[in-house]
Amino acid sequence: MAFASADDVAARLGRGTLTAAETAQAELLLDLAAAAIEAATERTETQIRAITPLPPILRVVSIELAVRAMTNPAGLSSRSETVGGASVSERYRDNPGGDLYLNDRETTLVREAVLGPLSGTALVKGTVVPATMRDLAPASYAGDWCP
Repeated sequence: MAFASADDVAARLGRGTLTAAETAQAELLLDLAAAAIEAATERTETQIRAITPLPPILRVVSIELAVRAMTNPAGLSSRSETVGGASVSERYRDNPGGDLYLNDRETTLVREAVLGPLSGTALVKGTVVPATMRDLAPASYAGDWCP
């Protein structure tokens, strides 16, 4: 069950109401946003809703995810045009989970709201290239131990 409503999405878009198709789309996107929040916090909806009062950031993030997906369904991140020589260049986000995703800041916000300010994450980001099994094997075993 979503943490926000289609009316919240309409208000964020600056519109009084949504069409029937837009309302259905918003409701689906809000349900998907709730699933993304559950995945980021590693908690079920029941566990999250047991928090009293429910953190308002969950509603805010849900609305933003739905609005982002509704206003930019193709995931366009940048576009440039050149008139002389007629050049057009478009870049799209590379999101394995589609256009409905939590960015790093949103992930941090929902994890802190649900799990506490010291929750942290096991996700390590950096420039270190992951080691392969061959790299980790002792030299004497590398031939037999790894493909």
